[in-house]
Amino acid sequence: MPETHEVFTEARPTYTMIDRTGTPAFKRIRNTLKAGGRLIRFYGPSKSGKTLLCRQVYDRFDPVIIHGSTIDSKDELWDSISSKVGVPPKQAGFYCAEQKRPIIIDDFHWINSKTQEAIIRSFKPYIDEGASIVVISVPDVAKEHLEKTRKRTAVDRQLSDLMQRSKPVSPELWTESELGEIATLGFQALNVVIGDGPIRALTKFSFRNPLLMQKHCAELCFQLEIESDFQTETEFSVSEKQLSDTFKQIAEVDGSYFHEICTKGGKRPFDIGTGKKLTLRELLLASITRVNIDQPIGLRRIQKNMRNILKAGTAPDIETLRKCINDLISDVRRSGQISGLVFDQNDRIRIAHPFFKSYMLWKFQDYCGIGAPDLEKYSDLEDNEDD
Repeated sequence: MPETHEVFTEARPTYTMIDRTGTPAFKRIRNTLKAGGRLIRFYGPSKSGKTLLCRQVYDRFDPVIIHGSTIDSKDELWDSISSKVGVPPKQAGFYCAEQKRPIIIDDFHWINSKTQEAIIRSFKPYIDEGASIVVISVPDVAKEHLEKTRKRTAVDRQLSDLMQRSKPVSPELWTESELGEIATLGFQALNVVIGDGPIRALTKFSFRNPLLMQKHCAELCFQLEIESDFQTETEFSVSEKQLSDTFKQIAEVDGSYFHEICTKGGKRPFDIGTGKKLTLRELLLASITRVNIDQPIGLRRIQKNMRNILKAGTAPDIETLRKCINDLISDVRRSGQISGLVFDQNDRIRIAHPFFKSYMLWKFQDYCGIGAPDLEKYSDLEDNEDD
């Protein structure tokens, strides 16, 4: 008799496991990851299954996995690898190449930028010997370092060679049908029927992310007082309030660490006509709440969205917006939630974390006086006109 927390789980699922290994996208990733003598830049939105994919491909090769959050220097990285493989740090990379043990650095984006470049440079002799090294990050931060060779007067042969020996890989986001299958399998395991409408809503507001879908299904079960499976098939009527309460609860819990950053104090000169005035940061974030996960949105489009929100007046100029975003990203980095937002070299901002997206819609919008989204009418921002 499975209990709800066993069916809809944040750990590796049993009842709701969706096999994606047969898809063309997975096969391409698998072939790329298996190639030796390469630096694999594995990037994509947070919680999109990058680490799980790596483990599925590499499990039988006994990979050496290091977490970027524990690394403060190049030497510390190789010391950590050394302790895992049992050879001196200077020999650890050669040993991994010889034994065909891939080196995986998870959360590479958490490492200090200068340290990232030093680490990348240290890879070359081991890659020359056939080592497979994977850096997993939200933005493709390794590319930013490798491309520095193009911006310098003199050719940086080391970075140039590593760029040639590197390969970008990014997993496809989950489809809505795959997410819907999580709910279908889970409720079947519990002998529960909730109908197609609620499953569509759960799917839409999980933003193509399996972990968020698991959380939403588990919370809805709590709302419906479903603790374990039923002896016979049992049908439940799910109200819009129960669904919205489900989304709000998960956004409240998982978005709590974003809230202080997003609502950081300051002057509130921006009147949005709902009885609420916002800081520049709040106005900025309110203008991107409908942006898709990992969709780049430029500053001109942000200005346009701001004008649609403001009661009257003009949107801030581009330089003011750029400074506001840089200050915001600095606060995000200091908080350890680097994967929530990404601001690239082309002045485009991305929401890179599905939990941050959920928080923006269900908690932040309410806080700003905009209100929660309509379950039926809600749609994400699709285009980037004027960028």
